[in-house]
Amino acid sequence: MLEQVAVRVDGSSEHVEVACDRAGGARTRHALVRPVRRFEQLRGCEQVLATIRDLRGQGCSAAAIADRLNAAGWRPPEREGFDASMVQRLVFRYGLGSGRPIWSGSAAREPGTEWTLHEAAKRLGVHRHTAYRWLQDGRLRGRMAALGTSASGSCG
Repeated sequence: MLEQVAVRVDGSSEHVEVACDRAGGARTRHALVRPVRRFEQLRGCEQVLATIRDLRGQGCSAAAIADRLNAAGWRPPEREGFDASMVQRLVFRYGLGSGRPIWSGSAAREPGTEWTLHEAAKRLGVHRHTAYRWLQDGRLRGRMAALGTSASGSCG
């Protein structure tokens, strides 16, 4: 029969330790992984970001980075594994890439006269959703560029 159960959460991370005290003095400890809502709550958040930064620097696509993270055993909050769109959001949110965004690496453009929607929004000092609305309203001119293989390619 259980007399007491103590739960200790490692900060706000996904790691939890449960200690069960039983009648007669026996004690058991159990390590559990709980679901968390935000990427920043993951214990290895900084290590995942460093891995993404390194792989991005090697020219890896978002899909290839997601595959590497999943193969290494990393798990994002509330999901079974990483996918390309999650990696793209992390690259953008944390400024992990340099130059063109990861999802536009192979889109042909006129240097200095064409930008991705995200780049245009940054140059204009507005949120990307605002720039997108301006594009839809005709206040901003743009075109849809055909992407090559970098969206699903691999890396070295």
